[in-house]
Amino acid sequence: MWLFVQRMSALRFGLGLCLIAFLLAVPLAARAEGEDPAAIERITNLNKKALDAYNNLDFEDARKLLKQALDMCSSAGLDRHPIKARTHIHMGVVLIAAKHQELGVKQFRKALEIQSDIQVTKALANPEIIQAFEEASASAAGDGGGGDSDGGGGSSDGGGAAQQPDISHLPVTRGKKGRPIAIVANVSPSLSGYTKLVLAYRAG
Repeated sequence: MWLFVQRMSALRFGLGLCLIAFLLAVPLAARAEGEDPAAIERITNLNKKALDAYNNLDFEDARKLLKQALDMCSSAGLDRHPIKARTHIHMGVVLIAAKHQELGVKQFRKALEIQSDIQVTKALANPEIIQAFEEASASAAGDGGGGDSDGGGGSSDGGGAAQQPDISHLPVTRGKKGRPIAIVANVSPSLSGYTKLVLAYRAG
């Protein structure tokens, strides 16, 4: 069940959660010989801008920024680097939010092929995203795994799959004065015994 709430003043919800999660998600592995720190920094900044666009529900701009980051990974020789795996995760999240489920699953699978123990960035996880990631994981496992994780470091999202929350929503971090904004909440099918949902909020 989806809840759409409009006609609110512009508020900041969960400011910086996705950006913080991204910074924590990329493993701080030792730099490999020939690795370009400047390129990694540029790719990281593109991911940050993409998450800003995602938080503003500008999925097309987020997709373009992530495509640019993926192209930069390839040109910088970072095709097996954790930063590319994390960028594929973000691309999958954006595509699924834009209702391109199959393409999103493919992006998750590409991330798993680079880093087999990667998980969805926790601040971006919702039931729909988790389900798509589990589908990609099952597909990768059926093919004998998604390949070895290159460069070590592991996933900083922690062990184990992300737990599906009872209620999840896309954080809204900004809005325009006088313009309606939508808050979208997804209720897990496993949650029962309720008769209504109540939105509570406060100004930042």
